[in-house]
Amino acid sequence: MFTHFSFPDWHLGVAVMGEYEFYERIVSPIFRDIRNTQGKIIVTFDGDYFHKPFPETDSVTQMGYSIIEELCKISKIKDDFPIRMIRGTNGHDGNMLEYLRPLTKHGEVFKVDTSHKEAEIIKKIKNSKEYAITLHKENDKSLFDDINLLINTHLESIQKQTGQEYNFEIYTKPTLENIFGYNWLFVPEVYDTNDDEVSKLFFDNPDFCVYHGMIEGAIEHYHDDKTSLIYNRSITMKRSYFNQVRYYSVAGHIHTRVALLPFIRTADMQKIEKNLKLWYGGSVIATSMADAGLKKGYDKIQFNKGQWIINFVQTDSPQFIVFNATAEFVRLDINKLTNYYLQKLSDYSNAYIRLDIDLSYLDEDQRVKLDLFKARFPNLQYKVFNSKEDKEFEDKVRLDNEKLFTKTLKELTIELSDGELSEADYDEFFKE
Repeated sequence: MFTHFSFPDWHLGVAVMGEYEFYERIVSPIFRDIRNTQGKIIVTFDGDYFHKPFPETDSVTQMGYSIIEELCKISKIKDDFPIRMIRGTNGHDGNMLEYLRPLTKHGEVFKVDTSHKEAEIIKKIKNSKEYAITLHKENDKSLFDDINLLINTHLESIQKQTGQEYNFEIYTKPTLENIFGYNWLFVPEVYDTNDDEVSKLFFDNPDFCVYHGMIEGAIEHYHDDKTSLIYNRSITMKRSYFNQVRYYSVAGHIHTRVALLPFIRTADMQKIEKNLKLWYGGSVIATSMADAGLKKGYDKIQFNKGQWIINFVQTDSPQFIVFNATAEFVRLDINKLTNYYLQKLSDYSNAYIRLDIDLSYLDEDQRVKLDLFKARFPNLQYKVFNSKEDKEFEDKVRLDNEKLFTKTLKELTIELSDGELSEADYDEFFKE
């Protein structure tokens, strides 16, 4: 029996909370929950721990380091429970997780700056033909000497370790690991031309999977028959792969909670669930208006004898709220409109508010009223659009491109390549 704390998408550095407020409202209650949990524990960070790249000296980087360091210290006093982190999207985590490497099991290795020697080795390998000639003619063994020196430097740094060795690992490549007698598959977001290599790991029938990235059926995506296609060079994983996982798979990347095996929509994912096979955990905090109306938190999964219960724990996340304000702008004068929203907004003093207004329903006087209102409430966000004009534009585009819409993806791709791509080229790329 064990408890799995699954933390999806923290996005440290997104500017919705101050660092002190984030720690007090989000991090501190999470640590309290972990401290109070009895029995075996595993903690996973399911990708996108950071929101974007920051310098090593930036306060966001330092906060990210401090959070993991404190969690590692909690682990030390609670049976050294494992903490595992997978890398998320390149545009978010990128290389940021390297700043956390010193906290991993062999952290001292990552504190040693061997970049110059590594660069020399890489240069010789890139010029392998020239090096092979000098090795043959002059018995030049400098490459082997450089590699031995590099390895010995790292071995010496490990032997000199004097600090704590934490049970913390970072995975930037798909990895199988045995934890608590079960095989765990950790799959960071996969950037490749196909899913051949990572798919093999699923057919080893792991017991659990922690994944970051796209999965078929999660949201609308570009897909052709049986071929997993690439969006921004990132693989969309076939949902069928996760049927090979013996117990469950939890995924990060999509910020709404949704189950895929079986399918359970977001609105029904806030209660206790039993024995789901595959689901997205959402995100720990709301980060934009795209999260409006969604509850945020993490999963506390209790596993015992082949059965598991998923407890969703809601965090004290910032609120993002959207109001459709078109009707009020049509029927109320500016003073009544002001009083109406003063009263309405008083219940959401700490929330991010956006008003959506459709100009197609507003006459000239009402549009002037909108400008006056925006001047009185400059701190609100506004989405002003014209649904009638949008519909007319969409209809025009569809009419202008009617022939394109009736063509298959294969025909369209070859046509748009202006002769650069043949039918044989297409068939070779999409072998399946």
